[in-house]
Amino acid sequence: MAASGRPNTVIFTPPSAGVVKVTASFSAGASGSDWGAAAQAMVFLEQGGTTTYDGATPLGAGRLPYSLVGTFAVSAGSPVICGLYGAVTGASTATCYDITVVAEFNPT
Repeated sequence: MAASGRPNTVIFTPPSAGVVKVTASFSAGASGSDWGAAAQAMVFLEQGGTTTYDGATPLGAGRLPYSLVGTFAVSAGSPVICGLYGAVTGASTATCYDITVVAEFNPT
């Protein structure tokens, strides 16, 4: 990624209110060192126009394994988009490999 974005997502509509556990497993490497360069990854959940993030982790140089987990409250009947979000700033890039996203819904 040369710009921030969502490289992998899961979309579903919860049948009732509950909690979603989002797990993103992948390997990644970042590069760059100028103009405030930084790269990080996190899991996210978007519902009803609101996006929430959890598990922010800096991405190191060289390809390393990562597993990020976040837990989010959801309401019934409104579509959910969740997954992996990568944020890069300054003169940096990040490359993600073998991305797996799992969303586990538990009604409350």
